[in-house]
Amino acid sequence: MARIKPECNQVESHPFFAQAELLATCRKLGVLLTAYSPLGSPGNPAQVGVSAEGLTVPKHPVLAAIGKAHGKSAAQVALAWNLARGVPTFPKSTNAARIAQNIELDGLALSDEEMQAIGQLDRGSSGRGCFGGPKVEREGRWVPRDLAHRDYPWNEDGSERA
Repeated sequence: MARIKPECNQVESHPFFAQAELLATCRKLGVLLTAYSPLGSPGNPAQVGVSAEGLTVPKHPVLAAIGKAHGKSAAQVALAWNLARGVPTFPKSTNAARIAQNIELDGLALSDEEMQAIGQLDRGSSGRGCFGGPKVEREGRWVPRDLAHRDYPWNEDGSERA
């Protein structure tokens, strides 16, 4: 048990890995949950979060359709979804146009039905893109760098080790 309560817990969170249970726990304990990789790291082949269909957040048709209805992109919808849940987000991009777009969320209010449709995309830990820290290529596959370490907490598929 920690002696000092944390103010914030920054975790991976996007429509394919919503972390709803953790969000509820953090709220109960008065800890702010913030999201890194709110777009599922689509530019990083070693750590991309994908839907059940193998699509990235910016390419998902549900997010794209909602975005089209609002004159926004699928990525903007994903960011607005986390913000509507009360989860501050920290998208990363090296593209100046995308950085500007990530900020332009004015007036993007998602309906309850849209929030529910986005919530249906959650795949739990299967949608996680960044689990396990840094990844390396071994025998043609991207695997967590520390997978062989005795104290590493996850199996290769992302499930917790017993």
